[in-house]
Amino acid sequence: MRQPKPEEIQPGAEDRLKNHLIWLLMGRPCVVLALLITAYALRHVIKPEAVNRLLESVSWITAATFGVTLIYALLGLFSRQYRVQAYLQMVGDVLLVSWLVHLTDAVRSPFIALYLIVIFTISCLTSRRGTYALTLLINACYLGLIYRVYEQAPDKVMVHQTSLGFYIFAFFAVAFLSSQFNEQLSRTDANLALANRKLNDIRAFSERVIDSISSGLVTIDLQHQIISFNRAAEEITGFGSAQVVGKHLNALFPTISDQLEAGRDILLGGHGLSRLNLDCTTAEGRQIQLGFSISPLTTVTGEINGFVLPFQDLTDVMRLERDIRRQDRLAALGRVAAAIAHEIRNPLASMRGAVQVLGSDSRLSDEDTQLMNIVLRESDRIDRIISDFLMYARPRQPEKESVDLNHLLEETLTLLRYNSEIDSSKYQLLAEACPDPALVFADPGQLRQVLWNLARNAIKAMPDGGTFTISINRTADGSNIQVNFTDTGIGMTEEQIERIFEPFSSFSAGGTGLGMSVVYHIINEHRGKIDVKSEVGIGTTITLLLAAHTETHTEEKAVSVALACPA
Repeated sequence: MRQPKPEEIQPGAEDRLKNHLIWLLMGRPCVVLALLITAYALRHVIKPEAVNRLLESVSWITAATFGVTLIYALLGLFSRQYRVQAYLQMVGDVLLVSWLVHLTDAVRSPFIALYLIVIFTISCLTSRRGTYALTLLINACYLGLIYRVYEQAPDKVMVHQTSLGFYIFAFFAVAFLSSQFNEQLSRTDANLALANRKLNDIRAFSERVIDSISSGLVTIDLQHQIISFNRAAEEITGFGSAQVVGKHLNALFPTISDQLEAGRDILLGGHGLSRLNLDCTTAEGRQIQLGFSISPLTTVTGEINGFVLPFQDLTDVMRLERDIRRQDRLAALGRVAAAIAHEIRNPLASMRGAVQVLGSDSRLSDEDTQLMNIVLRESDRIDRIISDFLMYARPRQPEKESVDLNHLLEETLTLLRYNSEIDSSKYQLLAEACPDPALVFADPGQLRQVLWNLARNAIKAMPDGGTFTISINRTADGSNIQVNFTDTGIGMTEEQIERIFEPFSSFSAGGTGLGMSVVYHIINEHRGKIDVKSEVGIGTTITLLLAAHTETHTEEKAVSVALACPA
């Protein structure tokens, strides 16, 4: 691919020529005014007759200059042919200077040097060829003026012939040198414009690449001041680049500066730090977990002047890992415990039957009867625990249909309000139903059990009373129904949250520890999600996420019914 020549890359050449013409329009009157002021200043130095002729000549030129400048300005307003205007103004300036030289005695005129200024100006506005052409015009005008004087006074011309020849040589020399200088300057400008364009392209490309990276990227200086913040970092943290650039890294990630200081020697040695997992609070106040890698930021010379911190949002990944670990533990416990429960149930039934036979003996004392009733009652309780556990370990397949969670919410709250175990004076029960029908495709009986278990656990978590709120709403995209259970109870530690769905991990007195395990299994069977957030002494929020009901679910049910009942 052919590389463009520098002279071919001159963006805005017409605009630059226009600006030069504007400066020329403003500079020309200033020059003639300076000449006029100089002429007035010389009136005490030279003879009065000469001063009067000089003032008269400069005054005429000043008036003419202002007149043609006005014409040039009007021409510039109505025409965009700036190159033509440049040649027109240069020819006009040549004629004005020639007139001034003629009025002030062409041979000894002090204004011959103005030709040199005109030549330099010509070289700035036109090409080398145009400069030479207009220089020839200047020489022609000057020689014409000299010839006219020669016709009238040959001796005057012969006396000054050396200086006249010097002026002609000076005109061509200045034309050559100024055109060379301006051509080189134009080429340098073009090269600089090309370099700037390439630099801007590289910078834009780098910015696009950085913004296209799905990982967040932060760069900081050695004082931990944030230098840059890419688009992914904005999306992950919720903070805009303008909000954080220039601030200390602690303002965004409070604990990472300690890690940087601890590994400063390693980083300054040119090595990176391994992945660091840190907690962070987004602009919306949401807690997320980020994974960082830290590398030194070096200059072209290899000097370290900062650090690069790429990071990713690991919140969902760590939640998934936690769920997988939980499922593995539950599966292992379920297999072992189900076998044990089944083996316990058979001898328990035999023991209960034997006790009932013994209890039918009329010769038993009241104390013996009371003890046998205790044994029967406790065996029934053990049987219920085993039944609950077997239901957890081997749950039945859900029988799904379209269910409105708003109706199940009303039923659950009604049961809570009229439950004799709940003191209505201690608890405030609040419900925030979804404005629209909150339809899901699920087993209504199992969902009732989920709502009841979660509600009972929330009440138990508030032994001294408090507020319990159930809210139902659609997610922003409308594809899911979200149910939030919020209490103001004692809360849980991180360890308790980790083990909340394991069987027999009840943290309240009198519980079997299977309620949350059953809830987890039911939600998992419905391909939903459950999330727990809790703080000790503040309360707990449990969030259920279930797919909103669609026609596809109905079609799936019809197909399953058809397969179950073949013609």
